[in-house]
Amino acid sequence: MASDIDIQRYLIKRELVLRECRESLWKFCKILHGYKESWSHLKILCDTLQDFYQNRLLDTDNKPYHKIMINMPPRFYKTRTMILFCAWILGID
Repeated sequence: MASDIDIQRYLIKRELVLRECRESLWKFCKILHGYKESWSHLKILCDTLQDFYQNRLLDTDNKPYHKIMINMPPRFYKTRTMILFCAWILGID
């Protein structure tokens, strides 16, 4: 049977992971769907989507973009990443 200290450690670790996931789409995708560090194209996609959502993706006039187009080959996890992106946004809000 787990002791109270073990339970507290588990809860603290869980809370830290949840906070990291709220701050980073990439971390969220790694934890929830098992994205790997070697999938650099998905890291770039996650960072771009997060910047777009947080209005940090700017045009030449330093205004945030309101639309985004993603062109990637088939079977590159575009759809899965967009599903996780929507879930991440809902989890934040």
